[in-house]
Amino acid sequence: VGNYHMAFVRNEASSSSDNRECITFLFKLKRGQCHDSYGLNVARLAEVADAIIQRAKFQADQLRQSVLWRQLRSTLSSSSDDRGEVLRRLHAKAQRLFASSSSCSSSSSSS
Repeated sequence: VGNYHMAFVRNEASSSSDNRECITFLFKLKRGQCHDSYGLNVARLAEVADAIIQRAKFQADQLRQSVLWRQLRSTLSSSSDDRGEVLRRLHAKAQRLFASSSSCSSSSSSS
């Protein structure tokens, strides 16, 4: 028993102006944990209504922000020696969260 995920590639920006993240699933299992959820991309492939997908994206973003703030408050209230490293990781996570992650990027990933 182990963690596996579907390998994928982030596609270059398409000509559409709808700011959707463009993911192509490679139908290849890759060992390890996937660090993000691509359920919204799967919903698009399944042709779920756009209004439902947009609402789900909003709620997922709210949940990510809530978790990030909880982690930040917990870190700031601790007196741990590795607090600086934890803050750096949280800062990087916040940058990814608040970046324009909803648009297609030209970088590829298989995680």
